[in-house]
This record gives sequence, structure tokens and C-alpha cells, in this order.
Amino acid sequence: QKEFFNCGSKIFFLKNLRDYNSLLVNSFICADYVEKLESFSSSALFYSYWMNNHALTLAVLKMKRRIHGFVFRVHGYDLIRERWKHNYIPFQKICQHYAEKIFTVSKKNLEYFISTYGNSNKVYVAYLGCEEKGNNPHEILVGRLRIVSCSNIIPLKRLHLIIDILKDVKINVEWIHFGDGYLKKEIFDIAQKLPSNISVVFRGQVKQEEIFSFYKNHHIDFFINVSDSEGLPFTITEAISFGIPIIATDVGGTSEIVNAHTGILLPINFEPKEISASIKEGKIFLAEKKSDIKSQIASLNNEIQDI
Repeated sequence: QKEFFNCGSKIFFLKNLRDYNSLLVNSFICADYVEKLESFSSSALFYSYWMNNHALTLAVLKMKRRIHGFVFRVHGYDLIRERWKHNYIPFQKICQHYAEKIFTVSKKNLEYFISTYGNSNKVYVAYLGCEEKGNNPHEILVGRLRIVSCSNIIPLKRLHLIIDILKDVKINVEWIHFGDGYLKKEIFDIAQKLPSNISVVFRGQVKQEEIFSFYKNHHIDFFINVSDSEGLPFTITEAISFGIPIIATDVGGTSEIVNAHTGILLPINFEPKEISASIKEGKIFLAEKKSDIKSQIASLNNEIQDI
């Protein structure tokens, strides 16, 4: 009943009532399963990486007084209401109510949380840490650039803008993308129309170890992310940990890790042709950052707040 009034559109809620009911029922089923585990301890503190169905299951267990407490993180999709239809995230308030603590992945997310849900003494910033992974090979690829992106292929990530940038670049460029999604065919078809000096490779959904191996063994001029909304992209954090310069839109908490030492921030509504015109100069500028980035890893890691 409370969820009905939490949703801005009552008609929308009723149309999706079966799905919401199924989500709740599954959470009770999972809670019953957890209670039967031999290793289950009611005094343990549980943790959910997202505020999703796992956090809801923990909220059910807490509501039934079967666990001592739980905490969870919020990133972007599980926090920002505007990403959801009618600004409604199912069972969000239940998860927030029963959690002992809530950790946001960026200061911007904390600000959003407070402005949207009110100031709470249970909400804290806790950056996701990333150990230094080694050095991306520092070399200049004569006559060409190699850029990398890593994300789901969905509208939020705006991969079409990377294509818009590249279509006006006159030098040779190799663009490698890690990740998959329902827009893959559409983006791939558009990418095939790029001029012959642009080489595009879609590596698909691969294991993290494969991505790290590529970062460690292949020179990369820069990593690019042009999303229109983010929490704090861990893919950027991982690239920085290899000393790879970043070009990214100034959204969410991205500015908290991309700065004058680690890369370049773009306005959310940047003009692709302007980036195209300066990308060759940017190559030199970003290449110089590789020596700066590694010196920043320690200071960035010092800001990580452990749970």
C-alpha cells in the first residue's frame, strides 16, 4: 500500500503491479532460503553492492528480525529517480528504512541523496577502491591513435557520440569497445559507415581479466566515456589504475576522479566536431599525463573510506 503512494503515477503502478508483487514475493522466498543456510548467522552484518532485489531481501530479513543489520551501496541507476519511469524506483524506501548504513560511490551522489530524500545520519560517501594495476605501455603509435571505451551499449552511454567525434578525425584511429547491450547492432551498423582511417573493434562482454590484460599489454592513448549520467564510473577508475588518460563528460561524480592530472572533462552537451578538431593535439596533451597519473593513484586511494 505504501508503495502505491510512493509512485507518482498510480495508473503506471497498477499496470506494473504484477511485476512489483513478483519482486516482493521473490524477496520473501530468498529470505526464507537464507534463513535455512547452515552458515547463516543472525548476528552478521550483511552487505549488498546495489540497492536492488538483494537489498530488498535483506530488508525483508531485517523486518522479520532474522538478521542484525545490513548495509548497501548506491551507484547511479539504483539511486537517481530521473532514470526511471515516473521517477519511481520500486521498494527504494523500504531498503533505505531498514538499512543500518547507506554508502554512495561519490560526493555528488551524496548531495543527490540528501536533496532528494532528506538529510540522513545513515548515509556516507565510500569510494570504491582500485589497486594500482601496473603501467599501460608508454609509447607513441606513429601515425595513429588507439582509444578504448568500456560500457553497456545502451542509450545512457551515448556511444553514437564517439562515432560522431571519430567521423571527422583525419588521422588513423583504432577504437576498441568492451561491453555489450541491446543497441549493439544499431551502433555497430553506424560505426561501419566511418571513413577508412577509423578502425572499430567491438570486443563484446568479456571477463575483467581480459580487459586488464589488454590495458597492461597494449598502448592506449586515452579511455573515453561520454555518458549523460553516472554515479562514479568504476571503468574510469580501473583505466586510471593502469595510468591511462581519460576523456569523459562532467556528469555525476566523474569530476571527483578525472582532473587536471588524470584527463580532460567535457561538458555534457559537448560539440563532437570541436573534439574532433583538437583530438590530435589532445593526443600529445594526454600522453604527457601518463607520468602524472601514476603519481595520483596513492592520493586517490587515500580518499577511499572503508566500510
